[in-house]
Parts: sequence; C-alpha cells; structure tokens
Amino acid sequence: MSTCTITELKAKRDALDKRIANHQPLAHSAAVNKVCAFATERGMTEDDLFPAPIDPDADPYAFIEDESGRDPEYEPFPEFIYQDTFGYTFMADLKEQHDKLDAELQAIQHEAIERVRTFISEYKLTKEDIYRMTCLAK
Repeated sequence: MSTCTITELKAKRDALDKRIANHQPLAHSAAVNKVCAFATERGMTEDDLFPAPIDPDADPYAFIEDESGRDPEYEPFPEFIYQDTFGYTFMADLKEQHDKLDAELQAIQHEAIERVRTFISEYKLTKEDIYRMTCLAK
C-alpha cells in the first residue's frame, strides 16, 4: 500500500496531467533513430523487434518453450540453502548461480524488447523504417 497522502497523490496526478498535455511526440526520423540506437545497444535482432506472426491454425502450445527446462512454478526453499563451512564451492552451486543470472538477464532483455515493441507500435514504425538505410541494415 502506498504511504502517500491524498494531497501528494493529487500533486503527482497534476504533474502527470501537465506532462501529458505538454507531450511532444518525436519526429518520425528521431523515433527511427531512437529505436535503432536502443536495439543496437541491446543487441536486438529483427526477429526480436518484428516477430513472425503466429499461425492461428497452429498448435498454440507448440510455441511455448521453457528455455531453462525447469518448472516455472518451482520456488526453491531459501531456508534450506546449505551454507558451505569448509571453503569449497560446489560445481552445482556455481551452475545454479549461473542459471539465476541468466534468468535475470533474460527477463531484462524481454522487458527491453517489449518496451521497444510498444514504442514501435506507438509511432507506427515499420520494419522497413528501421532496417532501410539505418544502422540496423543487413
């Protein structure tokens, strides 16, 4: 629950109202350049930004993959983590730490891709806009 007072919430809402009223959309070329720079910085591919449409007649479950190979509902019990007392890190522990970092990186990349797709949608950019004569050209 938020600890803001009603006055603070109204002030925040008023500030957002002002930002919305004063919002100036980017020029088309500036929007293209912004997507291009962000995608290049994050190593995003054309397939990341413009995924192939899913065939409505295809099996809807055929596209669902859990890259980690783990049950997405599985939550480890942190209270049962063994604390090493003799100064040796087990390979299984290192691999588990590696997997956790990979999952965090994938989540960050997924969020970044979704934000770019939203930006592309808002500015009605096309694949040709991004990949024609830009830094992402093949």
